[in-house]
Amino acid sequence: MTRLLREARRACELVLATSETSLREIARREGRCRKNLTQLVKLGWISPRIVEAILDGAQPGHLNTRVLLSGNLPLSWREQETMVGLRV
Repeated sequence: MTRLLREARRACELVLATSETSLREIARREGRCRKNLTQLVKLGWISPRIVEAILDGAQPGHLNTRVLLSGNLPLSWREQETMVGLRV
C-alpha cells in the first residue's frame, strides 16, 4: 500500500503541474488509463492520519488497496477516518 500512496502523490503532483491539460491527455501522455489516473489523484488527497497508519503498519485490517482505489472515500478527512475505522 505504501507504493500505491507514493504513486498517488506523484499523480497529484503531475496533474497540478499541468492543470491546463485534461486528465485524459495526461493519462495518454503518461501511458496510463484515465480511470486509473483519476483514482490515483483522488487517493492523493487521503487523510494524513490514514497515510500515517498505513506507513506505521497500523491500519485497520479491512483497509487494503481495493478499498483505497474504490473511489468511495468521502472528501472530508474526518469522514474518511471514520469510514476506515480510525475514528469512533
